[in-house]
Amino acid sequence: EMTQSFQIVKRSKEQQHSFNTPYQLANIPKDKFKAKIADQFWSDEPTLADTYQVKLKPGDIIMLATDGLFDNLFKHEILRVVDDFVKQANCITPKLLSNERSGGDSLFSRNRPCVPEYNHVEDLDADDARQLAIKLAQSAYTKAHNNDCLTPFGKRVNKLLKNC
Repeated sequence: EMTQSFQIVKRSKEQQHSFNTPYQLANIPKDKFKAKIADQFWSDEPTLADTYQVKLKPGDIIMLATDGLFDNLFKHEILRVVDDFVKQANCITPKLLSNERSGGDSLFSRNRPCVPEYNHVEDLDADDARQLAIKLAQSAYTKAHNNDCLTPFGKRVNKLLKNC
């Protein structure tokens, strides 16, 4: 999967016992309740998690997300949100100050619509990462609540039902 600026280099596989039964980490109280659910999938061990080693380069984006994102947005949709956000975050356009103290100098704003001259992830900061996470969550939420949209989860359900 790829957009004009970004591509997915590595993605972990879904870690689940069966369809729609993902691994669960939980701290179950040590009482009779724990004994009742000991055989359930409520208490997976962290050692069950897959581990990966990936060499990173400047500008790489590491995305950690739950099924709330990956069940609702296809890879190309996630890439489009990231691509659009990074282009906008790096956008620099001149904005003339209107007050007399400006002396005619220009200010540059990263938050104004424009055609970006560059697309550098290295220039993004923690607030940008937070804003990107919000954009991704909003996109997933919007799509999840649109009954006319096919989601990755819906596609897997349809495939499962066809095999029955």
